Amino acid sequence: MHKAAERCEKVGRYCVDVLVFVVLFILNPGHTFNEVKEGVLEQDNHTHGLPSNSHICVNQAGLLFSEAEKIFHWEEERKRVIDDKSKLLLTISALLIAGISAMSAYVVPRWALIFPLLPALLAIILVLVYFRMQSVQVIDLEEVTPEMKENELKLMLANNYIECANYLSPRNDYQAGVYRAAARAIMLAVILFIPVFLIASFSQLDDKKLLKEIRENSEIRKELMGPPDPRSPARPAGPQGKEGAIGPPGPREEGGPIGKELRYKTTKPKFDEKEPSTGSCTR
Repeated sequence: MHKAAERCEKVGRYCVDVLVFVVLFILNPGHTFNEVKEGVLEQDNHTHGLPSNSHICVNQAGLLFSEAEKIFHWEEERKRVIDDKSKLLLTISALLIAGISAMSAYVVPRWALIFPLLPALLAIILVLVYFRMQSVQVIDLEEVTPEMKENELKLMLANNYIECANYLSPRNDYQAGVYRAAARAIMLAVILFIPVFLIASFSQLDDKKLLKEIRENSEIRKELMGPPDPRSPARPAGPQGKEGAIGPPGPREEGGPIGKELRYKTTKPKFDEKEPSTGSCTR
């Protein structure tokens, strides 16, 4: 089982190396398959070195040590800068893919999304390959002995710094090439994403315009809704159910407070009393 897993891992790694080699051949030509496989740029000579004259080296051990240390830290800083830029590319690729997915509902035909999506995915693959685990080299102090003089110790440390710098330099050069290819893939994806964005924007405007026309035109709404369905015939009523049991009476509420007695003042209407007439009656 363990051997089968190792074989599958080797096959998968080989396929990834072939894909990366093809992408680098298109976007950043000049790399060999062995460079892609090892993750190191092949160089004929070392980038950094010390003077070959041992007499000069011993006399200038302090200066050589400080310069070698600066070279080593410069290679480390160079690797850190490329790492940070690659992380930025990974973030941009993820955002670009999310934007393409959001526009997929408004782009017709949908297969046109492959053009900006493919270089964005290739950029992610390149960055992930860039961050794969690699071997490192550290300064070894096992050769230091108490009998060594100060200049000899500084010269040995300077050689160790130079060896570490020469170990990092070809790997940084290869990683810079991978970063350059990923950056070009992102640029290509952005260029292809612009027409997709414009198509989606104008398509959304057309949809809003069509929706407005449907809301304002009653005839279009009738055509879309279609004729009403025929009314189904009335069915006979079902049998009457049994009468349910009488429920318990509700709680009795307490009476409210007694109101005050109101008295109304009544007045009798006055009638005008007329005096009896004193006229005489004649016959």
